[in-house]
Amino acid sequence: MEEVRARGGRIALAGENLRLSGHVGSLSEELRRKILDHKSQIMALLREEENKGATILPKDGPLPLSHFQERLWIIQQLDPSATEYNLVTVWPMEHTSAEALEAALRNVVTRHSILRTVFRETPTGPESEVLEPDHVSIVDVDLSDLNETQSKQALAELVDRETHLVFELDKAPPARFVILNLANGDTALLVAVHHIAIDHWSLSILRRELTAALSDPAAYATQAAVPEYADYAGWQRRRLDPTRLSEHLDWWEQKLGGHPEMCTFHADLVPGLEPEGTSRSFIWDKDFSDRLQAFANDRNISLYICLLAAASIALQRHTGLEDIVLGSPVALRERAEFERIIGPFVNTQVLRMDLSSNPSVADVLETCRTSMLDTFPHSHVPFEMVVDRLQPVRSLNRSPLFQFAVVLQNADDAQVEPIFGGGAIHDMTWIVRTSGGQIMGAIEYRSDIYLGDTVERLIERLELILRCMLVHPETKLADIRLLSENDQRILSSELIPAKVECDAVPYPVQFSRMAEQVPNSTAVRHEGETVSYAKLAARANRIARHLSSLGIGPGQVVGLCLERTPDLIASIIAVQKTGAAHLPLDPGFPEERLNYIISDSKATAVLTGEGTAGYLALPDGVTEINLQSDTQVIDTLSPDDLDHDIDPDSRAHLIYTSGSTGRPKGVQITHRAMSNLLAALRDEPGMGPDDIVAATTTASFDIAAVELQLPLTVGATIELLSREVATNGEELAAALVACGATVVQATPSAWRLLIEGGWEGGQDILAITGGEPLTHDLADDLLERVGRLWNGFGPSETTIYSTGSWITPGRDAISIGRPLRNTQVLLLDDTGALVPIGMQGEICIGGAGVFKGYVGKPEQTEKSLVPDPISPQNEPLYRTGDIGRWAPDGQLYHLGRRDNQVKIRGVRIELGEIEASLLASPQIRQAAVLVQDPGQGDLRLVAYLVFEDGEELTASEVRRNLRATLPRYMIPSVIMELPKLPMTPGGKLDRRSLPAPFKGGGVGRPVAVPPRPGMERALADIWADVLQVEDVGADDNFFELGGHSLITLRVAKRVRSELGLALDPRLLFFKSLRQIALELTQRLG
Repeated sequence: MEEVRARGGRIALAGENLRLSGHVGSLSEELRRKILDHKSQIMALLREEENKGATILPKDGPLPLSHFQERLWIIQQLDPSATEYNLVTVWPMEHTSAEALEAALRNVVTRHSILRTVFRETPTGPESEVLEPDHVSIVDVDLSDLNETQSKQALAELVDRETHLVFELDKAPPARFVILNLANGDTALLVAVHHIAIDHWSLSILRRELTAALSDPAAYATQAAVPEYADYAGWQRRRLDPTRLSEHLDWWEQKLGGHPEMCTFHADLVPGLEPEGTSRSFIWDKDFSDRLQAFANDRNISLYICLLAAASIALQRHTGLEDIVLGSPVALRERAEFERIIGPFVNTQVLRMDLSSNPSVADVLETCRTSMLDTFPHSHVPFEMVVDRLQPVRSLNRSPLFQFAVVLQNADDAQVEPIFGGGAIHDMTWIVRTSGGQIMGAIEYRSDIYLGDTVERLIERLELILRCMLVHPETKLADIRLLSENDQRILSSELIPAKVECDAVPYPVQFSRMAEQVPNSTAVRHEGETVSYAKLAARANRIARHLSSLGIGPGQVVGLCLERTPDLIASIIAVQKTGAAHLPLDPGFPEERLNYIISDSKATAVLTGEGTAGYLALPDGVTEINLQSDTQVIDTLSPDDLDHDIDPDSRAHLIYTSGSTGRPKGVQITHRAMSNLLAALRDEPGMGPDDIVAATTTASFDIAAVELQLPLTVGATIELLSREVATNGEELAAALVACGATVVQATPSAWRLLIEGGWEGGQDILAITGGEPLTHDLADDLLERVGRLWNGFGPSETTIYSTGSWITPGRDAISIGRPLRNTQVLLLDDTGALVPIGMQGEICIGGAGVFKGYVGKPEQTEKSLVPDPISPQNEPLYRTGDIGRWAPDGQLYHLGRRDNQVKIRGVRIELGEIEASLLASPQIRQAAVLVQDPGQGDLRLVAYLVFEDGEELTASEVRRNLRATLPRYMIPSVIMELPKLPMTPGGKLDRRSLPAPFKGGGVGRPVAVPPRPGMERALADIWADVLQVEDVGADDNFFELGGHSLITLRVAKRVRSELGLALDPRLLFFKSLRQIALELTQRLG
């Protein structure tokens, strides 16, 4: 057995058999034969080992690490500058001389070798080595000449320095001490230790040991040897052999299967690659502390259960998550002999709580208690093994499995002084302790993710939740009042912009006014044709007169089925001049969909022209007006304006959006709403007469008005680009350069297309983005190319844009800004009440932009509106279905949807409409549609289908059927056949369990793309050898092949030794082999 272990092998019990493992070639045939010959004796010895405690190991050679130590060593290897595991405290040492204190410290570090241990890499993994006692740093600092204020300042600076001073674990011991000589002959000791060598309980042991060494140095130095931490590590390695833990690991896999990838509070900042951390402290009064402890005692639960429940409720209320996972530390001093050992006897367990169906506070307490009890029998399984078994989605700068931890420090009374850390281990850790009968502590948090104001508010709300728990434990979670008076005031006044007067004149009148002011200026350019303001006005007026002569007038709807030519712009103006509302009809949409829109809108006529004339078989009662064939008649009409007023409260246009019932619905926008928007956008982001505005958006999408209408109210020029150019990245990039565009609006998807097309931009360009979420990486790419970047947000029902924000370089999260003029935005919960700052709620929009309703759907209109809870008039707010949160600085952040509506490339899509169209096929029994992201924010629709028995369709046939009723942007790009759709225990579709098609999900793993000769092949060979797998493909990810944190370092070492290149192991977390090989090749130059 000793020989096996000396060769780096492992021998363990596996039921009634032996399990032998080791590195290739380390276990000879002769040794294997000896093991077989002595199997029964070996099994007896292993059983004896199981039942006995730690064996004292010789300390003059390599020593094992515990699982916890190995994890911290890996973290330090991945980021050698990390200091978040530094622990620093200061102990007053009254009536103790510096000389006696140093001698006592030398005695203690001699007895406890963990304080003078280094950790080094070997071919078989990390090992520890004990140094001589004099390697531990003990320095004196004289503060005796300083007054009390100066002394406190100097001490604070020393603490800050030590908390952020890196421990080089492979070169120097994980502990250092500073003896402080204070005024009046007093002394204090600053203790700085890395968590790899100590835990909070051990700090109390260290203090007792130091007291004993001071009291009787000679007796202390001659004490008999006792087990130390390295002995415990060896015991743990034997006891926790993976072969003995399979049943427990199976339990963890089942318990945490399908857990949320992230369970944390919404970030204020984009996490940095180099984590930063700090903390905010709190202290609760003695009365509240006593009542909380009494409440726990009365219910026969621990104070820790109350804290877990409060944290779970806070997460649910802030984020809307119902599946809550929290980190919970657990002490592992399982045997009496471990009680006096200095070292990190800690493990982390993951607690999972179901907070669905709006439970009461009392229900959550019981859920947390049950979770703790269920977890206890399995809590000894090292967290690192659980992570390796579950293989969660990796994030370079976030904790796996959980991001928020709750810690109740139960160290004995020997440690009452605060313990400082050098950063934040998790997104947030709520650390609580009791001292002097009061509950106090801090939230340690990632300051590169959260702002201090956010954490302060969270501390307030945790206390509010606990106070509610004491008084009204029967309260449902949704009814817990967390809105402070200060937040109420800010939300009701400071975040509501004052109403301002704006130019309420309808758009056609604004255009006519501008045409009179700058008749000779260029209004529109299109494929070499230049149209002046005067010429465009004359054409629009003639078309308007023609329409009037055909009976078109106020209250009617006129469809525009026209190609992208100047006549499209003239027709928008003309229809509105008659008092009718225009209805854009994209010629690229399926005929069945267009006919439905025409019928549903009760359109009187449809304007067509070159390329679209005769395209539609119009319903009875709808007249086709062909501008091309009617040109001679139109040209004979007067170019003067029509002589009648337009009612500002009449409809200006209709926009049809995707509908959840399977049919699109028409949004009616008034002239007043449109005029308010145009006035707001003239102010911000702004547009002037010298601008050239690129028009790339199809007229059937509402944001096209920013390109086709807004420029003509300020005297700017519209560069009208064809559909073919607008959808080709390279051609669009060239066209923007050629036309000298100064204002470009596009969805994030279109911006990516443009950047991939090689567009270099220019500092005179204003970039406007909207229609779908703007990612931080895309914002960075745009800011490198443009002078200004403005991010807008708003649904069609509130007239295009309702909020906006200037985006600037930095790590701030991408905001959708503040409300535009005469617009108010409230975030409401399910009861219609305001949600506090920082908490998520439904974005509800009121003000001048709210729509007139859905065409012919009064019930849907009424359902979409909610009364304003802070308006005396109860003015209507539109419920967007979007989820957002207010930041403390008044910026609004978009967090997603509360339903199945999505936006892809700026187009609003109801997944239910696609599902309804799929189910119209008799061959399909069940259908579900999701949006999946294969990377780079390239969102795609994926349809999951269950066919009727004996029926099937090819993906091409499914898409062909859909094209008859749906536009191209609603056709799924991936069709996946499943034997059945996954369901939740409640009988609902379990969307999270649907396979991810872009990550090898679905029916088996896709065939690997072979690596190319050269760098890819060399890297693949290293991966295959380290992972002990046969096939490594160019598109494979290291972790998806079974890699884990420890062996990333082996890969990096192999790459360095065999290829002569430095590989950052963190790349293995996220990139494919091909991507990593490309980076390495580029480095070769």
